[in-house]
Amino acid sequence: MLLINEFKRPTSQVTSTGSPPQAPAQPATGGAQVPIYQSITVDPPGVTPDSTIIVLHGLDSRPEDLLIISTISRTWLPRTRFLFPRAPVADVTYYGKRAASWFNVFERKPGREDEQELRAAAAGIARLVREEKRLRNIPSERVIVLGMSQGGAVALTLYLAEEIKVGGVIGAATWLPIPTKWNKSNLAAANAGTNLLMQHGDRDDVIPVQEAIDSMRKVRSLGRNVRFIRYPRGGHTLAEEITKVAMDIIAFVKIQLGKV
Repeated sequence: MLLINEFKRPTSQVTSTGSPPQAPAQPATGGAQVPIYQSITVDPPGVTPDSTIIVLHGLDSRPEDLLIISTISRTWLPRTRFLFPRAPVADVTYYGKRAASWFNVFERKPGREDEQELRAAAAGIARLVREEKRLRNIPSERVIVLGMSQGGAVALTLYLAEEIKVGGVIGAATWLPIPTKWNKSNLAAANAGTNLLMQHGDRDDVIPVQEAIDSMRKVRSLGRNVRFIRYPRGGHTLAEEITKVAMDIIAFVKIQLGKV
């Protein structure tokens, strides 16, 4: 939901739908099956990629809505590959209908998420991170996970729960799900030193900025490194300040990838 449909699909990169062959699915935490997501991929033209950004769309959205991220970023990230997974269509309780969703949401407030589905989704994205190494020799430390809205909730869950180190995590217009379930004793150690960037619009009428601030404070209380950027004119899609949002993402990614 960060970038909207009036933007055209990128034409300068090779874009393909579907995912490469993957290893058999394994149970996630709590016994749920780890999902295998179809994805759109955008590879850098003419070069072998040395890094990957996995971009997770929001509830009732689609990966095509976010493809412009790869176009905007190409000049500054010429050897980065982009992977846009597609959430399955399922019943969403608070929506009262079926929609593309990473996990069910019972009410639109923190703590009212389906924890088993949430953790399974995070495990599914962790699986994609591992596939980058297995299939393309891109180490997990050179993979950035970027999530928008509900996709950001999955990214934050991966950050705290999955034992795979990534290069950085970005959550835009998002919140920390199941906030009371997290404490220092039950966090995965892999990303203890990994940086998190949170971006939020002051005019977000879906996820209030105070909810995002509370999420940021909770993550910091767990000992994690969080940078929080507010956009005074930004609504939920952040389209009102999209140039600054995009440049902040690019700057963060360049710093994180430069560390490896």
